[in-house]
Order: sequence, then C-alpha cells, then structure tokens
Amino acid sequence: MATTKKIYDQFLERTHELFTLQSIGAVLHWDKETFMPKKGIETRASQLQLLSGLSHDYLTNPKLGELIEQLSEPQHAKNLSDTEQVNVREMKRAYERSIKIPKKLSQEISHINTMATEAWIEARKNDRFQDVAPWLEKIVALNRQYAKCLGFKNDYDALLDGYEPQATTAELKPLFEKLRKELVPLVPWAMEKCEKFKPLRFATKFPIEKQTTLEKILLEKIGFDLDCGRLDISTHPFCTSFSGDVRITTRYQEENFCKSLLSVFHEGGHGLYEQGFLPQHKNTPMAEAASFGVHESQSRFWENIIGRSRPFWKYFTPIAKKYFPEVLAHVTDDQLFHYVNQVRPGFIRVDADEVTYNLHILLRFEIEQELINNGLKIADLPEIWNSKMKAYLGITPPNNKLGVLQDIHWYSGGIGYFATYTLGNLYSAQWYQQMHKELPDVEKQIAQGEFLNILGWLRKNIHSKGQYYPAAKLCETVTKEPLNEKHFLNYLKNKYETFN
Repeated sequence: MATTKKIYDQFLERTHELFTLQSIGAVLHWDKETFMPKKGIETRASQLQLLSGLSHDYLTNPKLGELIEQLSEPQHAKNLSDTEQVNVREMKRAYERSIKIPKKLSQEISHINTMATEAWIEARKNDRFQDVAPWLEKIVALNRQYAKCLGFKNDYDALLDGYEPQATTAELKPLFEKLRKELVPLVPWAMEKCEKFKPLRFATKFPIEKQTTLEKILLEKIGFDLDCGRLDISTHPFCTSFSGDVRITTRYQEENFCKSLLSVFHEGGHGLYEQGFLPQHKNTPMAEAASFGVHESQSRFWENIIGRSRPFWKYFTPIAKKYFPEVLAHVTDDQLFHYVNQVRPGFIRVDADEVTYNLHILLRFEIEQELINNGLKIADLPEIWNSKMKAYLGITPPNNKLGVLQDIHWYSGGIGYFATYTLGNLYSAQWYQQMHKELPDVEKQIAQGEFLNILGWLRKNIHSKGQYYPAAKLCETVTKEPLNEKHFLNYLKNKYETFN
C-alpha cells in the first residue's frame, strides 16, 4: 500500500504540471493584449484553444481524480499538513467542476473569447456595437451551456462561483441592496461637499515617458519587485502572473497623469498580492488568491484607500512636482487630493469616483443575471444599459462606446466577474479598519512615504494565506466579523466630511 507521502508527491507533480501549463497560456494572453501584431489573432486563438484542451485533459485526468480521492480518505488526510490539505481540497473543487465540462466546450469557449476580444477592441474604437454583438451572442450562449453543465440551481451562481467560490446571488443581493440604498443619497451629499473646491485644470501635458518613470518609482516604493515584474501598456489595464513573473499594464492620457497613476496603483495592488504568496507553495492552490473579490480588495486598497488618501498626496506631491515642475508648479497637495476625489456621475466605470463606482457595478451585476437566467436579448443590451444608467446615476450615455462597449469583461467571456469589484471595495475598507487598530499611526506612515509596514500587514494576514481560508472565512478571521457594508460606507462618509 502506497504511503501518504508517495501519493501526495504524485499529486503534487501533476498539480505543478497543470499550473505550469496554465502559466504558458497566461503568457500568450499577456502578449496578445500588449505586443502581438493585429493579424496574429487567429493563430493566437488556435494556440490558446489547444492549451485550453491540454489544461482540461490534465485537470480531468482520472489518475488525478484517483490521487485526490485517496488523499481525501481519513487514513491519508490525517497525515497531511494543514497546507497540504488545502491543496487537496482546492484541487478537488477544481477537478469536480472541470469533469462536468466537455473538453470540446472548454476549447470552443477559449477560441470564441479570444476572437471576440479582438472584435471588441475594434467595435469599441469605432462605436459599433452591432459589429461585436454576434460574438457576444455566442459568448452568452456558451456561458449558459457551461453553467448548465455545472448543475447549480441558479445558472448565474455557477458562473459567480468560478470567481467568488461559495458566494451566491441570494447572499449578495441583500448586501448589495443595503449598499445601494445608502449610496444613492450619498452621491448628492458628497457632490455638494466637492463643490466647495475649484476644479483643478492642468495647463500643459504630462509626457508619457515621465509618467512611466514616476510610476515605476512608486511601484518600487510600495514594495512591487520590478526584477520579477514589469509595467506595459494595453487597451484595458490588467495584471497577470506566471509563477513569480508578474506583469501589469496601464493606459495613458497626456492630459491627466492621475488616471494612469491610480491605474498603476490598482494593478500594482494585484501584483503585490501575486508576489506575496510564499515561495514554497509555488504552483499550488496555496499560492493562489482566496477569491477574485479578495484579489480586487488588494487593488482597490492601494488605488483608493492609499492612493486617494490625503496623507498619500502630502507625501507624493513634492515628488510629482520634480517630474512635472511647470504644470504642477503652483498646485498643492490639498488640490491634488480633492482632484482625485471629486464626485461626479460619469459614464466610464474605470474613471468613476469611490462614491458612484459601485453603482456601476450593481448595474452590471443585474444585467448579467438577466443575460444568463432570463434570456435578455443582446440586441436589447444598449437600451437596458442606458435605462439603468439613468436610474442609478441620472445620466444617459450618448453612444455605446461610453456605454455597453466600455468594458472588456463580457467580450472576453468574463460573465460573473463584476460583483467581485464591489466585494473588493467592501473587503478593502474592512481590512483597513482592522489595520488601523493594529497600526494606529498608519496615516502618519503613509504621509512619510513609509509603506513597508502596510505591505507587511497585508503579507501576514492576506497574501501568505493563499487559499487557506475561503474568502468569507478569511474576512472573519482577519477582522473578527463577517463582510458587511458599514465599514466602506463609514470610510466614505469620514473622507468627505473633511471636505470643508
């Protein structure tokens, strides 16, 4: 009879091979969004389709299932360490989801998602929803089919579970509704606070080369290791990682250096999480995020809690002035702080302020459920989108580029993802209130440009945990209470109360 160690070693070998294969796909995805020539899309789609099939074969291999089953038996499970049990638990979850999905469907999804993303880029640029609508029809149909294979009572929950394990719409709807009820009246209140300050307008442009240099300095300052990471440009900013090699991207506007700076903060937060997994857990679930919501909490923490804070701009304004002396010569840190915190309902989610941002997400969350569960027609999407924008934010997009075409997610197959952004906002505020208890001088540290203790707290409490805890359990373990909306709302109210 094989020993537990021998069985686990065989299990680990297969797990490492699977993760390595998936990282190859991540490299190809990164290249597709950054440097791949436009006409390489069909070849790249075929490459990714093949890799998707190979990954599916690895993950659904009966031998892997047999090893997982053996290690789950009491006589072997008792011999495993806590982290080894986590690896078995999470691989069992992945295995049991994957064996329900036909390989052909997995490959078709990969191919369609790749082709549709390229079509979206052109459709968005030319404001032609009709050009990408047929691709979106296919994506939604494939996602419905995928969800049916998984056998959840609620088809949308099957997709949501792929991003936020154990979360359900039945749990999220009441949480999001409480948030919405508080946010709607908070918007005009915060806008009134902001009206007391004259809008900041920059007289000249910010050269992209200088923005990039400044952002790399900032990344290193907050602890991002550029020796195992890099910063590039893409249409839609993102972060990806392949076993210790972390890539982040941004997009630039010469008229406004703050937008890219906050984008780099956001993606850098993702990157810090990826760089924070313990090296001994490489290529296992213990070196993976607890959930996409927890991952988003790291990006939102650095972008908003830190990057939009008054102490940060007290520290960072003198540094920014060295790179842009003419345009920022007479600009104060107080002006920049108010500038990045202006509340104004807008069309674009990624440009939204903290008060209105989650209303953008709730709109998408509701539409996704209609698409998957209730058969919402793709042709009706622009009208539904615009009507919800009017209801939630009081504005109507003048075109689809500023409306239903703005995000890459649906056009790359990411249906079910959007809720994780709001979860990330809620988690980030809850992490911060606990951090404040344990690091009472945290704002002083930020104002002095000292971020290592902040990163150390995140490393200890979140990054190093990998998938040890499910997201909800991680939150309760770290903050001593379940995830809720009150800390985020208090954070917003406390910030804008200072706008006097």
